[in-house]
Amino acid sequence: MSKQPKTVLVFTAGDYTTASSKYRAFLLGRYLTEARSDISWDIVSPSTKEISALSYPARVWMAAQQAWKLCWFPRHDVVFMQRAIYNKFVFLALLMQNLLRIRPSIFDFDDAIFTHSPWKTYLLVRTSSAVTVGSHHLYEYARRYNKNVTLIPTCIKFSDYAAIQRGGENTKEITLGWIGNGPSYIPELSLVAEVLRTLSARDVPYRFLLIGTYGSPAIHKLFDFIPENRKTVIEYVDAKSDVDLVPYLSKMDIGLMPLQDNEWNKGKCALKAIQYMAAGAAVIASPVGENTVLITHHKSGMLARTKEEWVACLDELIENSALRRDIGAAGRTRVREHYSFESQCPAVYEVIRSIM
Repeated sequence: MSKQPKTVLVFTAGDYTTASSKYRAFLLGRYLTEARSDISWDIVSPSTKEISALSYPARVWMAAQQAWKLCWFPRHDVVFMQRAIYNKFVFLALLMQNLLRIRPSIFDFDDAIFTHSPWKTYLLVRTSSAVTVGSHHLYEYARRYNKNVTLIPTCIKFSDYAAIQRGGENTKEITLGWIGNGPSYIPELSLVAEVLRTLSARDVPYRFLLIGTYGSPAIHKLFDFIPENRKTVIEYVDAKSDVDLVPYLSKMDIGLMPLQDNEWNKGKCALKAIQYMAAGAAVIASPVGENTVLITHHKSGMLARTKEEWVACLDELIENSALRRDIGAAGRTRVREHYSFESQCPAVYEVIRSIM
């Protein structure tokens, strides 16, 4: 008689449209259970952010239901808390389960959430059986309060990108690309606009692919100097997985990931750069957060801090197709070996196994 799979009860920050929840809970669970038949992944719905958007009575009722499932139904073996700090009632239930040691637990986070929720973050890190984080900066924070911390990068499934072929093409117009939640990155996109204005003033041939404006007039205005026939603006891609993004990422010759150097961004896990690199694009990124670990300058990508450095890196990559190709290939190998679900799911399984 076969053994019953071990059930992981999963509490998330948001639904699959929230990037951290999508990659570090929904997709992680899908790919982990595909690889391991002895693991069952049970995601609790609604998410903590969705509960917080309900009326007060509905919030209390929904949190009570989730607390009951968490603490009194013995149908799960491990509790996995993916950044689940956004509803105080659910948070208190999770904290109580940790303090009473009802089930072994894993607290996972991929941003510097301790900058806006210091006590909630501290308490879950301190009381969880294990902690998983997405970057070295977050690892250093978590290790102060819990000795059982594992760095699990925010990953992509490399097989989703495997069909992309990059040749030695020497096209006249190079496509520069950016993807993300645009309204959250106005300062970063302002830097991109300044850099591209400089290229345009010198008649450098390029196309610009911008994904994720969410209809923001401010973002559209930033790039109104680029002729319509040389830019493609996409408001939003409803991507259930990266399979839905590959058709867009494969069009990018150079992927852009600027970041302001601040406390929040120091915890960033470099997902944009990882996606560009998986697609074989050459990447230019700010030396902030996990970017400095992911990218070796001039080998697997380029790091640029000032506007002048960004312009210089773009000039070099646009003019040198061989360098673009070599950096793109090195970046792709880096992601396949260290930032893919294929390479990291065994580490996640080991964390779960070790605390059961």
